Amino acid sequence: MVDSDSDYTTDTDCNKKRPVDNDDDTSAGESPRKSARLKGHGLLNDDKKNRASLPTNLQQLSQIKKHLSDQIRGRDIDENLSLRVLRAAVEMQDTHLRLKQKRGRIKANTVPPARIATTICKMFGIGNRTYSKIISSYFSDDRRKRVVYVSGKDGRGRSGNQNQKETRIMRTTECRLLVQQFVREKRANRDRVTARQVMDCLVERGFLTIQLDDQSGYYQEKAFAAAYRAVRRLLENFGYQRGKRSGNLVMKRQVVLQKHLYLNSFVANRNAPPENRLREVMVDESYIHEHYHRFDDSLWDPSDEQDVQLSKSPVKGRRYCFVAAIQGADPRVATAQGGQDNVELTALAGLVPGSVWAFCPQKQGDHHGDYHKVFNGENFVNWWTTQLLPNLHQPSLIILDNAKYHLVHDTGVPKIGKLKKAELQAYLAAKGVRIDPFSTSFQLREIARDWIKVHEKPAIVKLAEALGHKVLFTPPYHSDLQPIELLWALIKGNIGRKHNKDTSLELVHHRLMEEFGKLEERPGRISIQKMIDKCATLAMEMYHEIQTDDEEDEYGSDDESVECLQEEDGEDVADHDD
Repeated sequence: MVDSDSDYTTDTDCNKKRPVDNDDDTSAGESPRKSARLKGHGLLNDDKKNRASLPTNLQQLSQIKKHLSDQIRGRDIDENLSLRVLRAAVEMQDTHLRLKQKRGRIKANTVPPARIATTICKMFGIGNRTYSKIISSYFSDDRRKRVVYVSGKDGRGRSGNQNQKETRIMRTTECRLLVQQFVREKRANRDRVTARQVMDCLVERGFLTIQLDDQSGYYQEKAFAAAYRAVRRLLENFGYQRGKRSGNLVMKRQVVLQKHLYLNSFVANRNAPPENRLREVMVDESYIHEHYHRFDDSLWDPSDEQDVQLSKSPVKGRRYCFVAAIQGADPRVATAQGGQDNVELTALAGLVPGSVWAFCPQKQGDHHGDYHKVFNGENFVNWWTTQLLPNLHQPSLIILDNAKYHLVHDTGVPKIGKLKKAELQAYLAAKGVRIDPFSTSFQLREIARDWIKVHEKPAIVKLAEALGHKVLFTPPYHSDLQPIELLWALIKGNIGRKHNKDTSLELVHHRLMEEFGKLEERPGRISIQKMIDKCATLAMEMYHEIQTDDEEDEYGSDDESVECLQEEDGEDVADHDD
């Protein structure tokens, strides 16, 4: 065991040059007799070559911190540890007071707080309550009684019952090998493996028994919950892991403005009388490639060297792109007292009939538009006019994102990037826009784009408004307001969980159409309604927060209170990647 901080060095310290030993293994400044004594104890060469070093990788440090925390958890607080905590606290307080004394009375307030309790709890791996007990026991009112805190009643510790209890699933080598082999075979076949599958394997092999219901023949609810909990503890004890991470974005001012406009329009439609309320329709696109799987959240054993450790495939291969629309419940139909089960299917939420379009870009004749862009303005407007609008049989509020191919204009609006300077001047003059005769072609293009953005509506908006519908664009970076994103996660998750090494592109397409078919049934429609309600609840909460901020802001808003993304402003394009 290392007793001093000098035995812990960094890699930089280990790489420093040391004095070269003499032929008789005598270090500089040491006598031959002392060197011989050190060699006899194995301290001369071995200690210098095998010095301990701290990890320089954050991931390694995190693993070591977790391991140490697990080892410390539940251990007794003995007299030795309490004395070291007291010593560290006194040293930190001494340093803090000396610094304040050095600053003087005038600048004493500039000394930052010592934060002794926080620092010591973090360094020694103890809690705030334990630290308070150590300090209060020693620094009592009676200075003659300095009591060193020891955990447990009468100093017997806090470890509790020392008799080891039998677990429901014995942690034997046979059980570990069974679970390891089961997970390994599943992962080698590219099947998604979960704790429930491990539980079924343990039941089949006789390592676990679950009481059945005499009437239904299924597992009893409480018995199943207890067994499932025991399996999860077993997997945690064996070291299996799973999980993902995600990040956050900070909004730009323009995004905040679009968010306010969207919420105002959305809430206004929701608060309108049922006879005047527009039926909510959500539109979006996505894709799924032939190698898409949920293998990355499967169980895995870090200590199993024979396990197939597969990462995300660098080649996604061929894909199926698809677009569809979902709609909420018909606001003109009153909900029956018996609940949604008594309402006709046409009045429930669900897919817009005939709106599903799936195609493979790699198959010529299976799609319309450019192969590389997959979705573009031409094929989206064609789907809009042939598959969406004809299937909306009542005035609707169509909600979609700000993808570029959603914002294309009809043939009456020229493509500004292809116009020459004279054509730009003629176009702006025809629209009544005053321009400087010395403006460059770059300036004229920017003026023309700004004018079109304000005065010209996208082609899909004109087509929808001509039939009595209204189009509403969601603010960028707010996919949580679009319930169809939850539907894509459900569909692609169900397909990915069925993936294995024998899955083909045709099988992916078959499973995709099968998932869309399930949404036509009543359970699928009810699920879509729950997704819509979830996003609508979030939108209402955001709206009420905005109203509360307006009531509190009596003197106007502070522009500096809105943080901006550290990136250039540009057109917001929806990201449909996984």
